Amino acid sequence: MIKIPNTLGFRLTLSYTLAFALVFVSALGFLYLSINTILNERIDDDLREDIAEFRLFFNSGGIEKVKLEIE
Repeated sequence: MIKIPNTLGFRLTLSYTLAFALVFVSALGFLYLSINTILNERIDDDLREDIAEFRLFFNSGGIEKVKLEIE
């Protein structure tokens, strides 16, 4: 059986390691959520622009002009 030391140095090391891990995981989670939100907003904006553009093509030339633009 492994004996875990009960010294002040060991307890401080363990405490700092756990604190660092908690801060690190929290920071990565925040970064992930931020990047995910920004990218989803940009994708949504780009798709809205594409829809508006295809709507203009459809209104000016029908489905054939839309197909031409897609190709």
